[in-house]
Amino acid sequence: MIVGLISDSHDNEDSLDQALSALDHADVIVHAGDLCAPFMIDMLDDTGKPVHVVFGNIDDRHLTTRKADEADAVELHGNEANVEFDEITFYVTHFPDVARLAAESGEYDVVVHGHTHEQRRERVGDCLLVNPGELLGRQEKRGYGTYDTNTMTLELHRLDD
Repeated sequence: MIVGLISDSHDNEDSLDQALSALDHADVIVHAGDLCAPFMIDMLDDTGKPVHVVFGNIDDRHLTTRKADEADAVELHGNEANVEFDEITFYVTHFPDVARLAAESGEYDVVVHGHTHEQRRERVGDCLLVNPGELLGRQEKRGYGTYDTNTMTLELHRLDD
């Protein structure tokens, strides 16, 4: 199974559209927060794939929740998500400090976060800690990731390459 990893789209419809096109082969998508406007839920829902979303620090919790409740494929988990794909455990949050604690706990195989707008990967014990990068494109080149549950490998990609 291919898990698409995105974060920090910040209303950038073009970038989200490009990332979703690049992730057309993904079986499921994880968004680690900062969609910003609730209308971004519609774009995620239009993929028809299961999409798991957590709140970022600037997401409108009330309106985004209402929009997600109307979506067919989008599951809004709140501030954090514990999800499992092919027996690989994922923890998703927007915040790097919370993500590090989760990675250090030893409870998860993969921990995904956003917020820093910096694409990175790090091994913390047996856990892979990853930020797929920002789709906004303000701080660095727009990025996203894919995680293959069969090979247990992460690939980080850039839309701008």
